[in-house]
Amino acid sequence: MPKDTFMNLPFEKQSLILDVAIKEFHDKGYDLASISSIVEKAQIAKGSFYQYFEGKDDLFKHIVVIINDKKTQFAHPVILTFDQLNFFDWFKKMLFATFEFLKSYPVLAKISVDFWKHSSTHTKERILGEEMNRTHEFLTVFIEKAVQKNELRNDISIEYLARYISSQLAFFNDYLLETYDDLTLVSEKNLEKIITTFLSILEHGTKNHS
Repeated sequence: MPKDTFMNLPFEKQSLILDVAIKEFHDKGYDLASISSIVEKAQIAKGSFYQYFEGKDDLFKHIVVIINDKKTQFAHPVILTFDQLNFFDWFKKMLFATFEFLKSYPVLAKISVDFWKHSSTHTKERILGEEMNRTHEFLTVFIEKAVQKNELRNDISIEYLARYISSQLAFFNDYLLETYDDLTLVSEKNLEKIITTFLSILEHGTKNHS
């Protein structure tokens, strides 16, 4: 995470460095992103960069925290409705909130999706150990409650359900970003159809029961 020297910089300087870094990770992906390129475009010395961050991992982790904070802004009102809805109605609202995040912050969304899709498990764990655990624990809490309310199967481990639903949510993000160049052009009717189909597959599987 950022060192005190970074946090003590003027807001404009912090923003410049982060904007350049975000563009670098967006354009090249985590693996190809370069500290040399970032410092050159931000017009700072490489030595100064290492006074702000430990390295590329540290910088990227800070950007992930920013991304998660933005996601939380959209998800928080929906989280509060959990006890008023069944699990799938609640999850539907979460998917709409996810879409609003993707639409509002497409650059940040692409960085997140590309990292989860293309980076190795070791790289994810090395950089995002705590963040990964936090996300997993968040989803697990709601899955446990849904199982207790008999809204999800109780013959499957909570761990498996959490990982499965988490992977499907990642697929949902990936599908939207790969299918639509501009999410602002997705109509409400089309989005409703996409989310309804996604939930139907999640809830009932792919077998034809007719």
